[in-house]
Amino acid sequence: MDKRELDRFCYNWEVRLRDTDYKMRRPKRYDLNKFAYDYSSPSISIECEDIDCYEIIMPKANFHSLAEIDKNNKDLVLKSIEEEEFIKRLKRNEHLEIKIRNNVPAVQKAWENYCTLLNLVYHDYADRY
Repeated sequence: MDKRELDRFCYNWEVRLRDTDYKMRRPKRYDLNKFAYDYSSPSISIECEDIDCYEIIMPKANFHSLAEIDKNNKDLVLKSIEEEEFIKRLKRNEHLEIKIRNNVPAVQKAWENYCTLLNLVYHDYADRY
């Protein structure tokens, strides 16, 4: 995010930023799998990095609104992932059903009869309603 976008964000949410000497320590991210079978190393040391911080002053109501927006975004992402998985499952099932119909003639015939019956009933309902 560039300075202009940050300034706009601060203006919209009534945020005041102050530089501070405060630093947070955060463990560096690394691949734990590379240590999985390394029995020669007696211990693993975790490296940390210092992260610069701001002091933030903002109205409580705005902070709570921002937290609610963050929660809603996470919920939307989770819902999107769940829907995507559901669609993948439907497609897998559809491909499996097609494979079964192609390999088992009795199932194919039953499928055709089902589709014919469904179309007849569908048109009957569509005419009524």
